[in-house]
Amino acid sequence: MTTHTQRPAKLLEPRGPRITRLDLYLVAEILPLLIGGLVAVLVVLLIGFAFERIGEFLSKGASPVLVLQYLAFLMPGLISTALPLTMLFSVLMMFSRLISDSELKAAITGGITPTRLVMPVLAVGLVVSVVSFINAETLAPRAFIEAQRVFKDIVLSNPRIAVADGAFFKDSQNQVIYIAPGGLLENGELRDVTVLQASSGQIPSAITRAPTGRILRDEGAIELLNGTRTTYRSGDARPTLIARAQRIVIPIRQLRGNLSRAPVQMPMPELLERINSLERQGLRPNAEWLGLHQKFAIPLAAFSFAIFGIGMGLWMLKTNNNVGFVGALLFTFLYYATTTVFRVMTENGGLLPPVVGAWGANILFAAGGMALLLAARDR
Repeated sequence: MTTHTQRPAKLLEPRGPRITRLDLYLVAEILPLLIGGLVAVLVVLLIGFAFERIGEFLSKGASPVLVLQYLAFLMPGLISTALPLTMLFSVLMMFSRLISDSELKAAITGGITPTRLVMPVLAVGLVVSVVSFINAETLAPRAFIEAQRVFKDIVLSNPRIAVADGAFFKDSQNQVIYIAPGGLLENGELRDVTVLQASSGQIPSAITRAPTGRILRDEGAIELLNGTRTTYRSGDARPTLIARAQRIVIPIRQLRGNLSRAPVQMPMPELLERINSLERQGLRPNAEWLGLHQKFAIPLAAFSFAIFGIGMGLWMLKTNNNVGFVGALLFTFLYYATTTVFRVMTENGGLLPPVVGAWGANILFAAGGMALLLAARDR
């Protein structure tokens, strides 16, 4: 008699999503483009800064070491803005290459569903968003404080003064210096010097005149001898005080002595405290609220770009179109231009609420990506 032993049935455990070769392949396609795009954006930003400030720094006597330190401390803040932006360029370029080489069509023909292509791209977008947010809240604020310190060192170590007789010279503190023709001698002594202190387009708040003086190059200042200083009330041409002094030293700063910080660059506790303080005073802190929303909107832009890139990629596949390098640049510029317009409309006059100013471009690109996905599915 044969007995059969009944084996217990195996429990079928649900399997979670597995990382496949396709996932790793897509990630390997995105990462070099992401890194290359980030480097390219940083180079463009640094070139723009070089045209604007570096030449001015060096020509006025700033140490090249200080200038390099200043650039290094600016990098974390630039990366926080550039990293999500390069996600859009990277995804579009990846799909353009896969379509041009027919790799994407071969994958779908082989049974890979479009949904399977979505997951690795979204995962990279989410990782980029998290890294950008952590960098913006930890490293970037500390680096900005160091950049401010180095900037002050650059300004204070700038001893060169470039003035000429018979011409007006204006420094970064809105001081206008005029030396009479022939009043600048070779030994640095001055004759018939006038210094006006005023904001642009306003009546001078003070006028200092002296028959003689000299340039203190080591101190970055002008020394006036036996001078007269006339002080005026704001908006009134009538003098309120006339003082005479045997020696007046006027510092001259040819470089702007302040590195301003936007609300989005502030640490979150400091920004929240500033918002509460302004609201207690009855003010509308539109720029501060915009900065608070931007702290989340800018990093999460990478996730919106992943959605848009996927939709654009599948749409290109269905329509046999390809945006290519130029198209990727145009869409990247379009996002930058859109965010700039929204920011200006929020900060100036409150034409847009801060939530729209910060999140508007992200929502537009994510919605555009979903619309392209639906269009590609219908075709």
